[in-house]
Parts: sequence; structure tokens; C-alpha cells
Amino acid sequence: MKGNQAIALLNKYEKAKQENTNLFFKESEIKCMVEKLNNEKNFPYAEEILDMAEKMYPNSLYIQRERCLVKLQLNKVEEALAISERYAYAEDLELNSYHIEALYYLGENEQMETYLDWLTQKRVNYLEDIYISFLEMLYVEEDDEEMLYYKDLVFELFPRSPQFVELYADLFAQMNDYPLSIAYWKKLLSMKPHEATYWLEIANCYYLDEHHEEAIQAADQSLRLNAGKDKSIECEALQIKAYAYMGMGKRKKALQLLDEMIRFCLQFEPFRYRLVRFFLAEGLYKRAYVLMTYCYHQLPIQEMDECFYRLYIHCCLWLDKYDEALKLTKEALLFFPTDRHLNRIQAQLNQNKLSRHCFNDQNYVFSYDKDYDLLLDLDKGDTFLRLGEEEKKRGNYQKALNFFKKALKQNSFNPKTLVSLICCLTHIESDEERKKLLALIQQGMLNTLSNKKFKMPEGCWNSPTHVLNKRVKNDQLIDEFLYKTNYRN
Repeated sequence: MKGNQAIALLNKYEKAKQENTNLFFKESEIKCMVEKLNNEKNFPYAEEILDMAEKMYPNSLYIQRERCLVKLQLNKVEEALAISERYAYAEDLELNSYHIEALYYLGENEQMETYLDWLTQKRVNYLEDIYISFLEMLYVEEDDEEMLYYKDLVFELFPRSPQFVELYADLFAQMNDYPLSIAYWKKLLSMKPHEATYWLEIANCYYLDEHHEEAIQAADQSLRLNAGKDKSIECEALQIKAYAYMGMGKRKKALQLLDEMIRFCLQFEPFRYRLVRFFLAEGLYKRAYVLMTYCYHQLPIQEMDECFYRLYIHCCLWLDKYDEALKLTKEALLFFPTDRHLNRIQAQLNQNKLSRHCFNDQNYVFSYDKDYDLLLDLDKGDTFLRLGEEEKKRGNYQKALNFFKKALKQNSFNPKTLVSLICCLTHIESDEERKKLLALIQQGMLNTLSNKKFKMPEGCWNSPTHVLNKRVKNDQLIDEFLYKTNYRN
């Protein structure tokens, strides 16, 4: 109903605008239109409606809050600040938070600090929410230094607030300081001892820090506390255990756990495809094919998107089931006729040109747009590459870097891994760590160039050592490098 009302109101507004007539909207009607536009991320139109509404309701806090927020969304920070400044000393959580945000993005750190001090001294009743909003913004912006600067203060102000402990636990994991992250997750456990997700985070930190036995113990603790209540937690815990057993060289034990996951992984798309990818990366093509076939017969049709079909088709190809692959491709094209990857697969199957050997063609592999399609070039390093890509999308560059390094150890000829490492390079503050990573990338590039199987496009990477010796620090240089290698993200 609300959606239809919003459409009718927007049509009314457009008609009045064309006829150049004045209109009056109730504040509730403005809210209805703005909510719809914000949900659709149509911020320019929302800004237009709110600027119009401000003339009708110049003193409405709701209108000013929404105006300030939409200006920030559109990166009109100076305009947002002009609004928030008028209400900076009025006690309003949203406008006070937006004021801090605007000052931060304009680089007015001194003013921001003074303002935070004023709010702290005044002890406004929403002070905890102000600091949570502020620190979450810093976390998203990866401003680790500023987050660490405020750490002691927030724990002094809010010693028993689990939200701050969780934020810093995440921060230290992002910084690759897994022991400190674990200490914070354990602090959270002292506040909520029966929280299975905290043990899951601890298990993940131990796994990333390559303490496999401790990772298994923490995952077991998570499973005990969860007691089958949340199947996604159970999936995650079993997966960490399986990866940890793989890291210990206990492949048989790992595969038993993954088989156990199959019982309920169909309910959860990320685990469903993660398991298939894992089987493929380990060379267990028949297991991957059987799982995808089971999914094909059990899942509702709306859950089988184009990427589902692509993954299933490639499982068929790994087992040389070309007729089945062609049948699936034709079926997929009935639902997704414009999908360029499916059309390309069909064309190559019709010409008998598609086989598992095509997976060595880097351009073919990396033209795919979903993360689980990155694994078509199936070597062991691709498991780590995929995990790294997932963390990079979330903005966890330190975690991503850790996985990319592991991927490079497995396969130093993979240019995609090198490009992923370069993307993380700008997010590393330590000169020493950056220097080590540069050396690693240089060696990987030289290995790639000397690999006769890999055909570099003409004119690319002519002088890798020279390019990277310029201390790859600014985005422009990286952008130029990615452009030259035809692997721009």
C-alpha cells in the first residue's frame, strides 16, 4: 500500500512541477515519498523532494535529518555540514552523528574532536550510540589509526558495552593481529558466555593464524553451544574444522566433515556453492557433480540463477559430460537468454571447442563476474584466492592479504592473485610490510613472465621491476598498472 501511495504522490509532484503550480504535502506524505526513493537509492530525486519540503517545513527536525543524510549520500559534504551545524548543539542523535561524519570527511579532525569532547562532557543520553556510529564509520573507512586513538576512551566511558568490544575484535582481526582479536572475543564471552558466534569468530581467527588444533577446539565449542539451533553456525563451524584438518594434512577427516555438511547445506546458498567450489579445488570432481545434480533436482527453480547453471555446467565438463553440459546450457538460455557467458559456452560446445583445457585460458576464466566463477582455473591456490576476494569485497584488506599470500605460494603463475595483492597494497601502512609485499609481487610477476603457458597481451608488464620500484602507493600508478595488464577491477 505504501509503495502505491508513494508512486501516486510522486506523480502528483511531477504533474505540479510540469504545470508550474504550487503544491502542499503533509509531512507524512513527504516521509512516504522519501522512504521509497531512499530504498531505491534514488538519492538525487530524494534530495529534490526534501529541498522542496524544507520550504514548507523549515523547522522540521525530520526534514533536516533526511536532507543532511541524503547530502552525505551524494557526497555533498559541505552542504550536509551547513545543515548539521545549525543543529550541532541541539540534542538530536542523527543530526549530531551526521555533523561528526561531515567534519570527518572534510578533514576537520580538530573540530570533530572538540565536538566529541563537548558531547562527552555534556553526557547526552545517547552518547554510546554517538560513539558506536562514529567508530563504525571509522571501521568502514579503514581508519585503524583513528580507531586505536579512541580505544582507551570508549572503554573508559563504556566498560561493559559489548558493541565496542566486538568492533575492536573485528578491527584487530582485520589488522591480522589474531591473538589480540581472540582476546577481545574472549572478553565478549565473559559478558555472554553462551554465545556460539563468538566461539565461531575465535575459531576463524585461530585458523587464519594457522593454529589448526585450537581452531578445531573453538569450532567444537561453537557447535556444542549452538546445539543444532542455527544451521548456518553449524555449517560455518564444520567448514572451519574441515579447512583446519586440511591444513594439518588430514584430508580424509576433512572430507568426512564436508560430507556431514551436505545434509543441510542446501538451505544456505553461500555454503552450498562454497562446498562445490571446495570439491572442485581439491580435484573431487565427481563429488561436486553429484552435489550440483542433487541441488538441481531439489531446489526451487527461482533459486537456480545463471551462476548456478554455469557452475553445474563446469562440473559436467570436468567429467567430460559434454552432452549433458550442452543440454543444461540450452535450458539455462531459456531463462537467461542475454547471459554472455552462457552464450559463449553454447557457441564453444556447438563447435566442439570447449573442454577442461579451456580452463587454462586466463581471459576465459577471469571474465566471470561472480566470486564462485573465479574458481574455474582449478588449482589449490584458487581456494585461497576466492576467500581473499570475499574478504576484499567486505573491505577486510588484511584478511584478504593473508589469503592472497597463501594463494601465491600455491600458484605463483596466477596474474589474478598478483593484481589482488596490488589492490591491497595501498591499504598497508607499515613500510616494512609493504616492502616485503612488493618483493613478493615482483617475484610473482617475473615467474608469470617466464611461464611459457601464459600468454601476456603485447606491451604488458614490459618492466615489472621498474614499475613496482616506484613504491606503488598512489591509486593512479596502480590504475595504470592494472590497465596495462588488462586486469582492471
